[in-house]
Amino acid sequence: MKKFLFALFAAGMVASAADASVVGGTVTLGGGSFVELDSTVPMTIGKDNFNTLDMYAFDELQDYTLTSDLYVDGGVISAGKTVSSHYVAYDPLLWSRQAGSVSFSGKILGVISTTDSLLASDFLGAPAVSYVSIIERGLEGWDRYRVSDKTVDVSWWASTPGDYMRVITVAPVPLPAAGLLMVGALGSLAAVRRRRKSA
Repeated sequence: MKKFLFALFAAGMVASAADASVVGGTVTLGGGSFVELDSTVPMTIGKDNFNTLDMYAFDELQDYTLTSDLYVDGGVISAGKTVSSHYVAYDPLLWSRQAGSVSFSGKILGVISTTDSLLASDFLGAPAVSYVSIIERGLEGWDRYRVSDKTVDVSWWASTPGDYMRVITVAPVPLPAAGLLMVGALGSLAAVRRRRKSA
C-alpha cells in the first residue's frame, strides 16, 4: 500500500506542461480587428496574404529548449532556457497606421523585430506555416512597441509586405490539474479503504 501511495504521489508531481499561447488582442487605432490564426493549419504569411487593416497573431514552436543563445532586441536569451514563440503581423493593402496590443499566457522574455534576427530565429517558426518575403520582414525606425509582463503594445505604419515581429515567452509551469488529480485519487483510495474496514 505504501508503495502504491508513493507511486501515485510521484505521478502527481510529474505534471505535464501546457503550451504558452496567444490569449487575446485588440486594435485601438486603424479600423481593423484582432485575429488569432490557427498555426496548425497550413498557410503562407509574409506578403500580400491578408491586405486588411487587421492585426494577426499565432503561436509558433512551443516549449522549446534553446540549444544556443537567442538574440532578441536589446539582449540575449541564454541557451538552456525553455521558451515558446509567437508571431504578430500587420499586412495592409495600402500605407496605413495601426496601434493595438497582443497578450500571451506566459511572461514575455523578448521581442525579435529586425530582418536578420527574424531570419536567425526562424527555427522557432510553426511547422505548418510558410514564411515568405523573409528579407523584407521586421520593423522600421518609425515603428514602436512596448512590453509589459505578458502584453506587447504596438504602434506601426506599414504597406506591402507588412510589419512582422516574433515574441518570445517563458514556457509555462506544469499544470496544477495533475496535483488536483492526485488529491482526488488519494481521496478515492481512502474511501475504498474505509469501505473495506466497515465490511
